[in-house]
Amino acid sequence: GSILISPKKDIDLNFGGTKNKVSLKKGQSYIILNYKTGGQGLIVLNEKNLIHLPPVMQKKLTYEFGI
Repeated sequence: GSILISPKKDIDLNFGGTKNKVSLKKGQSYIILNYKTGGQGLIVLNEKNLIHLPPVMQKKLTYEFGI
């Protein structure tokens, strides 16, 4: 699954331990993608960096979130 998040204050999220810590900044929008390829993993992407994804993923996320 995926989620679009826009924090109201700077926060740090931990995903499965301290090695998987992500800092989210106030006023920014982030897309969090859950993917499974042999194991589990997350992609945390600033909405501004959406252009760096493959075109298929760009279109899917643009449609899903109305970006």
